[in-house]
Amino acid sequence: MSVGWVRTDKVTGELLGVYTGSAEARLTYEETATVSVHDVPLDHPIFDKQREWSGLGGNLVQKAEVVISTNKPQIVADGIDEAAVTFVGLVAPISVSFGEGVNQIATPADPEIILTSDVPRQFVIEIDDKLHFAEPIFVEAQ
Repeated sequence: MSVGWVRTDKVTGELLGVYTGSAEARLTYEETATVSVHDVPLDHPIFDKQREWSGLGGNLVQKAEVVISTNKPQIVADGIDEAAVTFVGLVAPISVSFGEGVNQIATPADPEIILTSDVPRQFVIEIDDKLHFAEPIFVEAQ
């Protein structure tokens, strides 16, 4: 008989593995000081949608889906033109990093950040943390 189980990092909540196998195989995966092991039914949605789940406080939790949108998918790379990026569905603040130490904070109360660039580049805006997941979007500075 097959069984299902999930391993998560107790500190970060990161999924370390989603497994199916025999009950005997499951017994080889023990909980440790840093790793939780969760038994799940074989029809659990985590098997199809792993990035939508994390382990928090020793429990499996479904992340909030965030919709990322922008008012301008392309901007002029002149340091003046701007694109507003909005994150709908945040349940907690997120730090949005654009490399080179450039970070902006979006919150449920203030879910918008502004992008600008004085050099041609592509911004990839994505979220994958313990509480949220989203499909990435792109803003091109030309």
